[in-house]
Amino acid sequence: MTSEVDGIKYDSFGNPILYYVAAEHPGDSSTWYGRYESIAAEYMIHWYRPDRPGQSRGLPEITPALPLFAQLRRYTLAVLAAAETAADFAAVLYTDAPANGEAQPLEPLDIVALEKRMATTLPDGWKLGQIRAEQPNTTYAEFKREILGEIGRCMQVPSGIVGLFYFLDATILRIFC
Repeated sequence: MTSEVDGIKYDSFGNPILYYVAAEHPGDSSTWYGRYESIAAEYMIHWYRPDRPGQSRGLPEITPALPLFAQLRRYTLAVLAAAETAADFAAVLYTDAPANGEAQPLEPLDIVALEKRMATTLPDGWKLGQIRAEQPNTTYAEFKREILGEIGRCMQVPSGIVGLFYFLDATILRIFC
């Protein structure tokens, strides 16, 4: 005789044989139609800490680390955006002349067209400076290691193992949820 509790189908010995996984998050839309996929237990890793006898579901041990994944993603995207911005042909006109000095007046935030592989002249008293590429900075790799270490601590997994999973394929970490 089988039984079903909390979206898990059990055999007569209490072993999971089938999991019902929602096709969409119930909070993603105003109406949820209850669509789900049936996944055989042999293809599912259900890792949680039971707090009560007979508990069939619980919070995964990785739950405290979920915001850390978001921080890691945000920081990585910020470093990438800064590096791309610096790699683009971006320059700034500046002058060392005082406000009422000898530099030719320019409108603030004026755009001066520059073409690739061309020499150009600038207004009198102005210099051309390019934005320096400073990303990723020297703390980028250290930051990633620290965040991955914090992620591993909540599951009591060495940071080297978490780092291996993260760098091989971030989707592998889904097995812990």
